[in-house]
Amino acid sequence: MEHLDVIGKAQDTLDTSVNQMNLDLFLSDDDSPDITRSLRVYDLAPKYVYDNPAVLLANAKTSSVERELTIKNTIYKTVITAGNIRDDDGLEYLAFPSAREELVEIALRKLAVSGGAITTKNGGVGVQFSIYALRNELAAHGHAATYKDIKRSILILRRASLTIMDTKTGKTWDENFFPQMAIGGWEGAAGAEYQQHYVSFHSLVSESIRSLQFRDVNYRDLMMIKGSLARYIFTRMASIYIYASSDDPYSPSRNQLLTESGRRTEGAGNRLNEQVSRALNQLVAQGIIERWSVKRQEKTGRAVTNLFYEIFPTKRFISDIINANKSYAHRMKKLGKKRIAQIKGSIA
Repeated sequence: MEHLDVIGKAQDTLDTSVNQMNLDLFLSDDDSPDITRSLRVYDLAPKYVYDNPAVLLANAKTSSVERELTIKNTIYKTVITAGNIRDDDGLEYLAFPSAREELVEIALRKLAVSGGAITTKNGGVGVQFSIYALRNELAAHGHAATYKDIKRSILILRRASLTIMDTKTGKTWDENFFPQMAIGGWEGAAGAEYQQHYVSFHSLVSESIRSLQFRDVNYRDLMMIKGSLARYIFTRMASIYIYASSDDPYSPSRNQLLTESGRRTEGAGNRLNEQVSRALNQLVAQGIIERWSVKRQEKTGRAVTNLFYEIFPTKRFISDIINANKSYAHRMKKLGKKRIAQIKGSIA
């Protein structure tokens, strides 16, 4: 990829041997089109902005959004900073990553899992791809996108930044969604759609791969879900609800699902309830949830301020979780054997 124009704060020569052991475990064992990897903290972080994600620079009142996420009593603070882009109208916008960028990032990670992953000398992980392959990946799962759509999404992810801080340890991951980018040629160049591009993923993605903090997730389900809130609930269930059972429902609250997916909890309660109900019903239609119900309400005076749900998974979802647990155990066992072999090799 020496001919590509590498743009980023770390312009190291690409080296596929770095962290190869962990990268091999991240890649799909059987090249299954239905499996990708879910990253525990990164994928649950409320990092997308769904309401008015792009605003004219001249009219912008803020360039960043702060949110919080809680996983097992640990609070993670998240700051999303918009990127500056110029659209075809010649006007400059502040743009936050939104629904399309979410799908582009998921699809690029799948291409990485399927063999397109590359590591850098500074320990980062990225993916080599063509716009043609990325468009086909999105279209195959019901998400049509033009060349310009994808170019815009990649530029937003390159220019917007994401900060995630573990409030217990103070550890912070702070950089662009795509810290590095290598451009193989945009639209207008001969064969541009087939040229190879490269982006590196956020440092928390790379660290999750290095520390094996990832799990198998049903990629087809993830991509075929139409609503972004339903997709978030599915991702959260696949990442946290790892002992899924038809007798032990997943029990989140309305406000938790809305807040931690990056949505507001202000406004009419009926509207908030409808958002979650619609998402849960989408998961029922997708064959992920068998049924769901409101277990209890929380009130302030006569006003309902929160709802608590019981969500019962389908047998298929339970089977996927069991298989993901087995795959995780298999990877850890495989890692142990590889490390032993590595130690023996260094002694010989």
